[in-house]
Amino acid sequence: MKDQVNDRTDQYGGSLENRCRFALEVVEAVVNEIGAERVGMRLSPYADYMEAGDSNPEALGL
Repeated sequence: MKDQVNDRTDQYGGSLENRCRFALEVVEAVVNEIGAERVGMRLSPYADYMEAGDSNPEALGL
């Protein structure tokens, strides 16, 4: 999801919305199978592990 490592040029790269697309598709599929009350996602937008940073981590976290 971080713009410093996601260099895709398809529907899963570029804008913040596109970079989040895959994770949101997975969450939606899981919710449809087991229900929203049993699904969560944890993000670490401020972590810069192995130079995987983001130019706007606050927007990524929201």
